[in-house]
Amino acid sequence: MNPNAFKIALLDDHPMMLFGLIGDGCGTKDIATTLGISLKTVETHRENIKCKLGITRIEKLISDASRWRASCFSTDSDPDLAAVSG
Repeated sequence: MNPNAFKIALLDDHPMMLFGLIGDGCGTKDIATTLGISLKTVETHRENIKCKLGITRIEKLISDASRWRASCFSTDSDPDLAAVSG
C-alpha cells in the first residue's frame, strides 16, 4: 500500500490543485500562470506538499502526482492511489 495515498486526500484545495497540475506534467511557470500566483508561491506550496507527504525529492513528488492523476482517469488504476481519487 502506498503510504502517501491517504495523506494526498488530506491536502487542502489549493495544494490539491497544485498537486494535480504537477501530475499533469506542468512546470512551475505553467502552474503559476494557471493559478494566477507567483513562481515563489508555487515553490512554497510545492515544498509544503512535499513536507505533508513526507517526500524529500522533487522526482518522487512528480512521480506520485503523475500516478495519482493517472488513477483519476483509469478504471485499472493503482488501488492505493484510487482510494484518494474518489
